[in-house]
Amino acid sequence: MNLSNEEFQYRIKRLDRLSNMPIEFKVADAENKILDSVNKYGIDSCCVAFSGGKDSLVLLHITRKLFPNIDYVFCNTTIEKPGNTSFIKKEYPDCNIMLPKKPPIEVIKKEGFPLFSKYIAGAIHDIQHSNKKNPKFPKKPKWLVNFIDEVLPILTEQEIKISGKCCYWLKKEPMERYVVHNNKLLTIRGIRASESRLRKLNYVRNTCFHYSDSIKTYVLEPLSIWTDEDIWDYIRKNNIKYPDLYDKEFNRNGCLICGFGCIAPNGINSFRTTEKYYPTIYKKIIKKFQYDKLLSIVDPWIRSQSIPHSSFGIWDGLK
Repeated sequence: MNLSNEEFQYRIKRLDRLSNMPIEFKVADAENKILDSVNKYGIDSCCVAFSGGKDSLVLLHITRKLFPNIDYVFCNTTIEKPGNTSFIKKEYPDCNIMLPKKPPIEVIKKEGFPLFSKYIAGAIHDIQHSNKKNPKFPKKPKWLVNFIDEVLPILTEQEIKISGKCCYWLKKEPMERYVVHNNKLLTIRGIRASESRLRKLNYVRNTCFHYSDSIKTYVLEPLSIWTDEDIWDYIRKNNIKYPDLYDKEFNRNGCLICGFGCIAPNGINSFRTTEKYYPTIYKKIIKKFQYDKLLSIVDPWIRSQSIPHSSFGIWDGLK
């Protein structure tokens, strides 16, 4: 959606105001949005996207208080962080589970490694497959300019591809198969605007209700205005069990070796946290997926740079 600058700024301020509302307001707001949407489309035509992560746990708890029998589905990438899949199977045995058509190792080999963020990985993919330095994105933070100049030629020479397409094949395509096969018209997701600048901009442009081309349904994101603090506050107040990965410095669940977010505050990211808590699994999967070759080039460079985590926002928000 193309917005005037005036409308864009209005929506940004509105989101900031709503994000600062008390948790009681946000719970009631989410309940009303879910009630209205499910009643509109009918419970049999709706489902909840479930990952076992903290946001989807809150979303499912709120939704099932209103509609106890609503369908919910977990797209198992098969390389989930340790304990996540077993947690879902134990605590949510009636959850529908979808598997990817292509195994993760095949997806990464064909499409490329996920690195930095979906948006940046997509941009790097475009650069690797053209002779231009990505004129579509004229404004880049200095660290990314340096990466493109210093590191990307080495990766390209060694035929190491970067891409953001793994999420489609491991998550979105299985979800699309589920909703099409089961005639779902609405998918309820636990995406929050505060998770990244890109998600914030998507919310500002599209609001919490819109049509998703990637999964072929309308989507409702009733937790859009919630913060991390709101999520944990709700989990504690309602005694909701969660995967123990959150007690081991992981800030989110998902794929064990995802390169998105490999630059993080204090050097903490999924790779180093996995290496710390699951060294045997880490060594095995890094070698199996040939991530060791990528990391041997990228990791020393990342450690040598003074890269602010906020620089992701500068890049992700560009049109």
